[in-house]
Amino acid sequence: MSLPNTVDVLVVGGGPVGMAAACTILNNLPQESRASFKLLVVDRNISVHHIPQNQSRAIGLHARTFEVLAEFVDEPEVREKQTGIRGRESAPILQDAASVPDRVDSVTQSLLERGILLTKGGLRLSGRPKPILHMKMASALQDSQFQQICCIPQRVTEAVLRARLNALGANVEGGWTVVDIVKKGREGKVLVTLEHDKLGRHDVETDFVVGADGGHSAVRQLSGLAFPRQSMKEPMILADVKTADERWPFEYKTLGYEGVEGGDTFCKLGFGLLLPMPGNWLRVAANFLPPDFDPGLNHVRGPNSGGHVEGHGPTREQMQWVLDQYLPTDAEWMEGGSGDRSKKPGEIVEMRWSTVFKIHHGIVRSYLEPETGRIALIGDAAHVHSPMGGRGLNNGIQDATSLGMTLVENLDSTQEARQTALQSWADERRKIGLMILNETNQQTVMATLKNPILQFLRNCLLRLLAFFPSVSREMIRNMTGITSRPEGWKPNLLNA
Repeated sequence: MSLPNTVDVLVVGGGPVGMAAACTILNNLPQESRASFKLLVVDRNISVHHIPQNQSRAIGLHARTFEVLAEFVDEPEVREKQTGIRGRESAPILQDAASVPDRVDSVTQSLLERGILLTKGGLRLSGRPKPILHMKMASALQDSQFQQICCIPQRVTEAVLRARLNALGANVEGGWTVVDIVKKGREGKVLVTLEHDKLGRHDVETDFVVGADGGHSAVRQLSGLAFPRQSMKEPMILADVKTADERWPFEYKTLGYEGVEGGDTFCKLGFGLLLPMPGNWLRVAANFLPPDFDPGLNHVRGPNSGGHVEGHGPTREQMQWVLDQYLPTDAEWMEGGSGDRSKKPGEIVEMRWSTVFKIHHGIVRSYLEPETGRIALIGDAAHVHSPMGGRGLNNGIQDATSLGMTLVENLDSTQEARQTALQSWADERRKIGLMILNETNQQTVMATLKNPILQFLRNCLLRLLAFFPSVSREMIRNMTGITSRPEGWKPNLLNA
């Protein structure tokens, strides 16, 4: 397909954040504007499939993310019929969860049908069966239709959003990189030069540019938007694995588990994470590395840096060592089930993907380019931070839907009125982004304590907080984005 020369909105970045913005705009356009409105989504990857088949990347979608997808991305007539609490009863899991049709009307239903739904979580200490802090989602999210966290590979999330974009009559044009942006002031449009390895260069004049092109954003660099950031000292290591007993550890009551849950476990070396994923896979993550492991991390310098930097993935044996440090992998086998009993139930028997990365954390000084008011950054292009709580992708999708609606609601506004609305959007989203940045940094510092005395004091504090249910309730509401709802927002379909 040849690219148009002029569009109303150019979305740079065909990942979940960029597609969420595009879907929001197209799904909410006034009927009289749909025939003439032009939207283009481009991505630097040749293939629209950003993530290789064996990789999962971000895996947790939160309650507020589902709320905005339902409100702004799902087909309106379908959405109005989806009332009450929406969880496993209303969305039985599909046998082939990775398969996604070419078109979908309800993004939220498609995601729920393909994910593991977590209704509880906990904080644990290595070697102790009972969690020191237990968190139940339903009690904290009673005012939401979505009372769980949906664990689903980012690749599947992207496929579902792509199917919704297709249903709305658009698609992602792959292989195009932004190489130049010419700004013509507040009254003029923006000229964006795209480059393709095989098709050469192409100029697109647009009324508005949405920069959703990730942590190493070209839009951010070429727009001159400052992005102060720092690197965290401790790298993160993670992998997707299967263990000898697929029931381990969540069905092992002797280990203190009572079904599927998600959460962190603190040990002497730092913290470890374990999350269930579709197909009996487990997400394993930790902030400490195996002995004699060279992560191969090289600091990226220059104006186009900013995102997390990946190194060499650890081997299965190295990830086993990491898992052994914070979970009881050598527990006695349960009765029943299948598996090689010559191995420990928590022994890793398959690993489809592993990585280690250096965490950068920072936020742009403004989500909206001030010179023209015609370029906005969302997702990792605007903010990067610790993966604690899995809030990065969720925050990005919420950036995207709120920006999309701001653009739609101001289609016929004067330039001044639209600029005012966009600046209000940018200020509010940066406020939320800064809050998440600070919270995740504080959580990371607490989780990565190495001093035994400080670890002891932290654990005592967590035990004390367990006596105050309101604390864990507020933790859940913060993490899932519920506290960031616009003032006056109501879950109208919950009790419909």
